[in-house]
Amino acid sequence: MTLFEKTYKLLNKSTPLPVDCGQLCEGACCKGEEEAGMLLFPGEEVLFTNKQGFEIIYTDYVLPSGFVVKLLLCNEACQRDERPLACRIFPLMGFVDEDGEIEVKIDPRAVIVCPLAMVGLEEGITTEFILKVKKTFEILMKDPRCEEFIKIMTAQLDF
Repeated sequence: MTLFEKTYKLLNKSTPLPVDCGQLCEGACCKGEEEAGMLLFPGEEVLFTNKQGFEIIYTDYVLPSGFVVKLLLCNEACQRDERPLACRIFPLMGFVDEDGEIEVKIDPRAVIVCPLAMVGLEEGITTEFILKVKKTFEILMKDPRCEEFIKIMTAQLDF
């Protein structure tokens, strides 16, 4: 089982709330709008290459190892089991603390879109979802490119 198959399986039936959180915001994060997308974790792009409804864009964001980070644009609403990892963990993100441990927090980029991000972790996001996101990042940290990506995201998002 690949790295992303493991993380997708772990998060497959898990959501931030016990109900469809899209009902709170009319699916603001899943509109499939042009020029709106999610960053792909290093290596995840192979799962979306030539996949209908998605377009991969190369960003100007290059990791020190030389890996070019890609952005996945959605051309239409998709099924939950077809979504990239960034959508599956939204509105959360795993960050590396000073001791090298994974800490799950609200992704600051989610605040402009997600009502759950606006109120914070304590206001309803299930503990089960938070723990699964943490486990997902522990799995990702075993891959050198993903570890590099997570550490850089931690620094750039000022956590």
